[in-house]
Amino acid sequence: MNRAQEIKTAWARIAPFYDPVAGDKEAHKILRNPIEHTEEISQALEHIRLIDRSTHGTVSRLNYQFCFEPCLWQRSGEAVLQARALQQIATWCDAQPQADSMLRDVVVRHTFDPRHSFAPPQHVPSEGFHFLVIRFAYQELLMLSARALVELLTGRLDGNAWELLATADNTGQVRGEAPRLLRQLLGRMLTSEAFHPLISKENPLRQLCQRSKWFDKATESYGGGITSFEVALSYSGQDFAIAHELGHCLATQSFELRFDEECAADLAGFGLYALSWGWRDEILEECPLGQASRISLGPTWFFYTAKLLYTVRTLLSRRWYRLGLNPWSIGLLDEDMTELSFIVARWESSEAAVQHYLAEVQRRGAVNNPGDYFVVRNLVRSMDAFLYALEGWIEDIPEEDILFVEKLVRDNPY
Repeated sequence: MNRAQEIKTAWARIAPFYDPVAGDKEAHKILRNPIEHTEEISQALEHIRLIDRSTHGTVSRLNYQFCFEPCLWQRSGEAVLQARALQQIATWCDAQPQADSMLRDVVVRHTFDPRHSFAPPQHVPSEGFHFLVIRFAYQELLMLSARALVELLTGRLDGNAWELLATADNTGQVRGEAPRLLRQLLGRMLTSEAFHPLISKENPLRQLCQRSKWFDKATESYGGGITSFEVALSYSGQDFAIAHELGHCLATQSFELRFDEECAADLAGFGLYALSWGWRDEILEECPLGQASRISLGPTWFFYTAKLLYTVRTLLSRRWYRLGLNPWSIGLLDEDMTELSFIVARWESSEAAVQHYLAEVQRRGAVNNPGDYFVVRNLVRSMDAFLYALEGWIEDIPEEDILFVEKLVRDNPY
């Protein structure tokens, strides 16, 4: 059995715990058809070859040849995420070869789990492999929250948030109704326990939108393309999430407390993420910030979206309780809230580490643009104001919508 087949076999044994369509042949035909993704997979693999050449053959030295086995990739996005993980692994091991043994056999797996109970990726060691499990729901959380912030700041989905952040002085204030993209994100969170990628029944979010005046525009197409603001935040946030999970491979010492282990993975992740900053230049070329400030976007958006998810679930749970309902029934409260609370608490202890690594990358040649401080300050103020406004927006959700969601999940659990 070759290495790629070993990986597939090892993953198949644990996949049912992470992916609702694992082992479903029909699902693989519909959702994981490698023929439809041939060109994009080839491009991702060529990028891995580029990483190998650029890091003096580090990818080959670490025995990642299994990445080029056709049977390993059935969707282009998974191969792309593997390449992004290897950007960090190869850059780190090229500079510090003593880490080679710790960063071998890392394999990204994408799942179609739509539930937002705990969206961030997970490091799952199994049978000698380090699986990085990245859920469909996580990319949705990163992108919809960024688009909602663009809408809130500019009044439109295709507005120039960067320009506003560079010129406005009132970004710490939020007025008006909840952004439509936030309504979509909330609707997806609330109905995810009733949604399955392969169930042919009407999408539960659409059912909610069709009968609700609060959610009625959440699934409409508003025009306008993806902005550079959304690209910069969602790409950077996901890249740091990958760096944190890779940090678990480096933080190998024993820890008495899970919190301490996660903090150690953060510290290692900062190093992996910051050292590999040059690989993101092309993706972030429209971001007006200098290199050092761009690097801060990754951990900032990672921790912010985790805090956003934690805050939303807490506020929605309170409304459920006040109506005499059980928030556990729709996935608002579960053991994953503890994991999210860890992320929120870790941010305070990690800010000093972020500054340390920003100083390090500046020493290596990264620079800040003259107006960067003003833009970053306004971005942070806007994010804080967004979080502060959540309580009012969630209180505005009609009671009949909450009761409908409760019935929807009860009648259609997946």
